Amino acid sequence: MSEDGSTPGAPAPDGARRGEDIAGRLARLPTRGMSRRLVVAMAIAFFFDLGDQGALGIAAPAMRAQLGFELSDIALLVSSTFVGLLIGALTGGRLADRIGRLPVMWASLAVASVGSGLHVLMNDLVAFAVLRVVSAIGMGALFVVAVTYLVEMSPTHRRTTRTAIAYFVGMMGTAVIATTARFVIPLGPDGWRVVFAIGALGLLLLPLLKRLPESPLWLASRGRLDDAYAALQKFEAGTAPVETLPPPQPLAVPAPARQAAQSTGAWRDLFRGSLLSPMLLLIVVWIVFSMLTQTFNSWLPTILQLRGFSGETLLTITAVALYGAPLGSLAAFLLGTRFRRRAMLAGVTAAAALSGILFGLVPAAGLVATATFAQFFLIAWFAPMLNATMAESFPSRLRSSGSGTAFGAGRLANIVAPFTVAAALTALGPGFIGWFMVVGWIVVGVACVALQRLQERRLSVPVAATTGAAGE
Repeated sequence: MSEDGSTPGAPAPDGARRGEDIAGRLARLPTRGMSRRLVVAMAIAFFFDLGDQGALGIAAPAMRAQLGFELSDIALLVSSTFVGLLIGALTGGRLADRIGRLPVMWASLAVASVGSGLHVLMNDLVAFAVLRVVSAIGMGALFVVAVTYLVEMSPTHRRTTRTAIAYFVGMMGTAVIATTARFVIPLGPDGWRVVFAIGALGLLLLPLLKRLPESPLWLASRGRLDDAYAALQKFEAGTAPVETLPPPQPLAVPAPARQAAQSTGAWRDLFRGSLLSPMLLLIVVWIVFSMLTQTFNSWLPTILQLRGFSGETLLTITAVALYGAPLGSLAAFLLGTRFRRRAMLAGVTAAAALSGILFGLVPAAGLVATATFAQFFLIAWFAPMLNATMAESFPSRLRSSGSGTAFGAGRLANIVAPFTVAAALTALGPGFIGWFMVVGWIVVGVACVALQRLQERRLSVPVAATTGAAGE
């Protein structure tokens, strides 16, 4: 018998049929058993998702050599990828709020994996572009819904660390694909096709996803309380013996969750009431953050070349910097429960602004390499905190829709950023990058701290004083 007086497999009593009971019971679960399998599954999903997103850039030189693609053709494929990510984030997020987290993850993983595998058969630019959009739709939906599901199924104090470990594994996906490409592409003119074939292995994750329970918080938000408690009990039974678990602790209820009790769950609800401020702040953060990261990742070699660094020095700086990303994810994982997230958001963005100005203005190669490493490190530390904060900003019935909208705004920025950066480099030279990064990181930092303060204020109302869906 569980603490609420119900027996496993039986509906919870009427008095306990509230979101705060579900959230309180989720919050007490340790990281073992099914809880650990869930984290592993989401990390593997990130592995294939982020790895597949990086596959095009890795394979592009060999594709140009064999298929005769021009630089403008590669740019078209890159742009097609971001278009697909935008569509996937918006549609996948909305569907996950309507039909469930798991069905959308199954479908998006299948689309992304099959789409990536079909790249092996393509030779025509138009077919590549169409296929790139289709597979990116799967990638965009998978990323948004996987973040949503991971946050909803994690205790509040472990959301940042679990998102960080998933990011770490995801970044290793790019590293594995890059390492594989180093050995297989030189073997022959079709070696680049193997790079895309790796993405098809994502289908192997489907059996593991099929064994996970649907999000109880989402089920409760849709009024499916019996299903919610059945999913919760399945998750509890697969994680630890119920009799060994501590009693659920009362949780605070954010204002969006209270407002959501009267919400229709329509997309327009994201832009009114108490959801308006976090929605707008997240859109600003994702637009600026996406432009910062794409500018730094995509234009780094060109910027260093324009600043006068030789090819050998340029490659050395880039090689050193790439080690910063996995270490940044590890920092977020190790420190996520030691400090308040608001303090970490402020500290990381301030450090990123300082390293940005150092990167843009200091001429010494050693200092530039240090600043470049710091940028990759801090970006990777910041990203898991941003995603956890984003998912927590919305109630369950709108969580994927809100996350998809904010994330999609960043992908929209990625579509136009290359042209903006190219024009700025031509008109202003590489020196503007440092100042752009300083201003950008300050904007991101201020918006994130404001967003976190909003959440902390919303958590000031105790569960017992509300009838809304707590923990949402």
